[in-house]
Amino acid sequence: QRPLVVPTDFTIELISPKDRVIAMVDGQDSYEMEAGDKLYITIAKVGAKLLHKRERNYFSVLRDKLSWGE
Repeated sequence: QRPLVVPTDFTIELISPKDRVIAMVDGQDSYEMEAGDKLYITIAKVGAKLLHKRERNYFSVLRDKLSWGE
Protein backbone atom coordinates (compact mmCIF):
# COMPACT_ATOMS: atom_id res chain seq x y z
CA GLN A 1 0.00 0.00 0.00
CA ARG A 2 1.30 3.40 -1.01
CA PRO A 3 -0.35 6.76 -0.54
CA LEU A 4 -1.52 8.76 -3.55
CA VAL A 5 -0.89 12.46 -4.05
CA VAL A 6 -3.54 13.96 -6.33
CA PRO A 7 -4.75 17.49 -7.18
CA THR A 8 -7.37 19.01 -4.85
CA ASP A 9 -10.04 18.96 -7.58
CA PHE A 10 -9.45 15.25 -8.28
CA THR A 11 -12.16 12.62 -7.65
CA ILE A 12 -11.30 8.94 -7.24
CA GLU A 13 -14.04 6.48 -8.24
CA LEU A 14 -13.91 2.90 -6.97
CA ILE A 15 -16.34 0.30 -8.36
CA SER A 16 -16.95 -2.94 -6.48
CA PRO A 17 -16.10 -5.85 -8.80
CA LYS A 18 -18.04 -8.48 -6.83
CA ASP A 19 -20.47 -8.99 -3.96
CA ARG A 20 -19.50 -8.42 -0.35
CA VAL A 21 -16.57 -6.06 -0.65
CA ILE A 22 -15.74 -4.21 2.55
CA ALA A 23 -14.50 -0.61 2.23
CA MET A 24 -12.46 0.57 5.24
CA VAL A 25 -12.17 4.31 5.92
CA ASP A 26 -9.14 5.41 7.98
CA GLY A 27 -8.96 1.89 9.40
CA GLN A 28 -12.04 2.53 11.55
CA ASP A 29 -15.32 2.79 9.67
CA SER A 30 -16.32 -0.03 7.33
CA TYR A 31 -18.99 -0.22 4.66
CA GLU A 32 -20.24 -3.31 2.84
CA MET A 33 -20.46 -2.89 -0.93
CA GLU A 34 -22.33 -5.01 -3.47
CA ALA A 35 -21.30 -5.70 -7.08
CA GLY A 36 -21.34 -2.49 -9.11
CA ASP A 37 -21.54 -0.16 -6.09
CA LYS A 38 -19.47 3.00 -6.50
CA LEU A 39 -17.41 4.83 -3.90
CA TYR A 40 -16.25 8.38 -4.63
CA ILE A 41 -13.29 9.91 -2.79
CA THR A 42 -12.97 13.71 -2.90
CA ILE A 43 -11.40 16.49 -0.87
CA ALA A 44 -13.00 17.17 2.51
CA LYS A 45 -15.14 20.30 2.86
CA VAL A 46 -13.49 21.10 6.19
CA GLY A 47 -9.72 21.14 6.70
CA ALA A 48 -7.82 19.66 9.62
CA LYS A 49 -5.06 21.29 11.65
CA LEU A 50 -2.09 19.02 12.26
CA LEU A 51 0.83 19.31 14.66
CA HIS A 52 4.31 18.28 13.59
CA LYS A 53 7.88 18.33 14.82
CA ARG A 54 10.00 21.23 13.57
CA GLU A 55 12.74 18.92 12.27
CA ARG A 56 10.29 17.22 9.91
CA ASN A 57 9.26 19.24 6.89
CA TYR A 58 6.87 18.60 4.01
CA PHE A 59 9.50 17.07 1.73
CA SER A 60 11.02 14.74 4.34
CA VAL A 61 7.52 13.43 5.11
CA LEU A 62 6.83 12.85 1.40
CA ARG A 63 10.18 11.07 1.03
CA ASP A 64 9.34 8.74 3.94
CA LYS A 65 5.69 8.11 3.00
CA LEU A 66 6.30 7.53 -0.72
CA SER A 67 9.52 5.54 -0.15
CA TRP A 68 11.53 7.89 -2.36
CA GLY A 69 15.24 7.11 -2.52
CA GLU A 70 14.85 3.40 -1.72
